[in-house]
Amino acid sequence: MLCEKCHSRPACVHIRAYGPDGQSQDHNLCLQCAMTSMTDQADLSRFLQILEENAKDGGAKLPISLEELKRLADMARRNEPEKRCPECGRTLSQLLKSQSLGCLKCLEAFREDIRGFLREPLAAQRRHKAASTGLLHPTEPSYDQERLTELREDLARAVQAEQYEKAAMLQEQIHALGQDIAATLQPSEDTAFQTYKQLCDEFRNRPRADYAVNDAELPVWAPTHLTSPTIRLASIVRYNRNLKDYPLPPYQGAALTDATDVADRLLKILQQDPLFADATVIQPGQCREAEQQQLVSRRYVAPSFLNRPYPVYLLHSANRRIIARINGEDHLQVELWSEPGEAYRSVQLLLQFDARLRRQVTLSTDAEFGVLTRKLPSLGSGMVIGELLHLPAMALESRQDTVANACHELHLFFKSFYSQNFPQSAGLYFIRTEFAMGETLNRRCRMVARGAAILERHELAARSARHNVPDLRLFLLDRLGRAAGTIKGARFVEPEEARYLLSMLWLGAEMGVFPEVNWGLLFRDYARLPVHPTEDKQDRHSQQLASITARMLRHDFGHEEDLE
Repeated sequence: MLCEKCHSRPACVHIRAYGPDGQSQDHNLCLQCAMTSMTDQADLSRFLQILEENAKDGGAKLPISLEELKRLADMARRNEPEKRCPECGRTLSQLLKSQSLGCLKCLEAFREDIRGFLREPLAAQRRHKAASTGLLHPTEPSYDQERLTELREDLARAVQAEQYEKAAMLQEQIHALGQDIAATLQPSEDTAFQTYKQLCDEFRNRPRADYAVNDAELPVWAPTHLTSPTIRLASIVRYNRNLKDYPLPPYQGAALTDATDVADRLLKILQQDPLFADATVIQPGQCREAEQQQLVSRRYVAPSFLNRPYPVYLLHSANRRIIARINGEDHLQVELWSEPGEAYRSVQLLLQFDARLRRQVTLSTDAEFGVLTRKLPSLGSGMVIGELLHLPAMALESRQDTVANACHELHLFFKSFYSQNFPQSAGLYFIRTEFAMGETLNRRCRMVARGAAILERHELAARSARHNVPDLRLFLLDRLGRAAGTIKGARFVEPEEARYLLSMLWLGAEMGVFPEVNWGLLFRDYARLPVHPTEDKQDRHSQQLASITARMLRHDFGHEEDLE
C-alpha cells in the first residue's frame, strides 16, 4: 500500500484521527509524511522516541535514517513553510509525489531531500564522475580475466616449486592472453564500429512470432515467442539523457527556440546511427487524431507527448523493438524491448550507443548524482530496467499490496501497466528497480530477472491452486464464464473492462478452459483500446467508444460476423 499523501513511498504508519463529532478517520502514511502531518508536539516527540527505541533494540529497519526523521520533526515543530524551487515553483511534496524534477534548478533546491529520498549515503568512493563511472560502465570480470587470474596463481605456485619450464610456459600463456584482453578492451575504431553495427542489426532484425495479423497493429510488448503459459512477456530498458546548457522539457516562453535546436541536433544524430538505420520518423503533432490515439494505445508515446507547441519526434524500428522519443520526458529517451531475462543485452547495446552519443554532444551530469534526468528513479545511470508480466491469477486474488510490498523488499517497484484498479486490471504488471543509485547495471538486470522469476513461480502456483482446489476452481470458472458471457452479449464495454476481459480470455485459453484463441486478435485488441478514455461515463463520446469496444470483442471472440 502506498502512502495516501505522497503516493510514492510504502505506507507504514497508521493514524486514526477523531473529529469534533467523535467520528474517526484513518490515514495510511509513510514515515516522512507522518512526521510532517503531526501538529501536536507531544505526539510528535513520542512518535520519534518510539522509533529511536525500536532502532536501538534491533527492530524493523527504517526506510530512512533517524537523522532524516529528526530533520523532518524539526521542520514540523517550527511549522516551516514548504520548500519550493525558486525557478519553476515546484514544491517538495510535488517533487516527491511525481518523483520528477520540474527544472534543473530543482536539483539544487532539493538536493538534501533527493539524497534522503534515494536512501543512498553517497559515500565518496561511490560518487559519480561527470564523464564516466563504474555504474555506467560496469567492470565485472569476464571469462578471460578470470582465466588470467588462474594462470597467474599457477605461475606463482610453479615458481615456488622451482618448476621453471612450466613457469616459462605459463608466462607465455599469460602474455598471449593479456594481449587478447587488451585488444578486446581497446579495439580499433573500425572494429568497434563493426561490432556495434552487428549488434544493432541483430536487435533490429529480431523477428516476432507470426500472429497472422498486421504487425503494425500489435502492441510493442507482444511476445516474440509464444509459450504455454506466457507469463514473462518482455524486458524493457529505458535510456534517458539531457543535453547540457538546455532547459528540460516541457519548454516555455523563450525556451521554445531551445526546443527546436535540441530536436534538430538529436534527430540528425539518431538518423545517422546504426541503431536507427531502418527507423520510421513520426511527428505526433502532425498526425490525425485517430493516428495519435493509436500511438498512445500501443504505448509508443504518452498523451502528454502529443500536441506540444514545439518539435517532438518519435522514431521506431521496423520490428517495433527500438523506440526513441525526442523532447518528451527528457531531451532523449530510447526504449529497447527484448526477451524476458535479456535486459543485459539491451544495456550493453545502449552503453555503446551512449559512448557514440558523448562524442557528438555534451550531456547534462552532476558531480554527486551522475547523469541528470527528470525522473528521480533514473538519476545516476539514466537507465530504468524492468520486465513486463501477465499475472491474471494473482490479480484475481487482489494481492496488489502484498506483491508490491514483497517487491519493495527486493528493491523493486511493482505497478499495473495499464490501470491501478488491480481486481479489474488488464493482468499486465511492470516491475523495475526502484532507484538507479548505488547498484551496477549488471546487478540491476539480475535483480529484475530474479524478481520476475519469483513472480512467475507465484503466478503458476496461483493457477495450480485454482485448478486443483475445488472451491477455487469453481471461483475461477465463474470468473471465466462471466468474462465469456460479457464478450458475447455486452453492448457497452469500457476500455478498462475490455482489457480485463481479454486477460481472462488469455488465462482461460492457457488453462485449457477455453479453446485455443487467436493470439494475434487478442494482442491487437489490447493495442486498439485507448489508454485514457473519457472519465465521464455519461459523455456521448465515452458511450460511443464503449459501444465500439463491445462490438470489436463480439466480432473477434464472440462469433459476430462483422462490426457493422
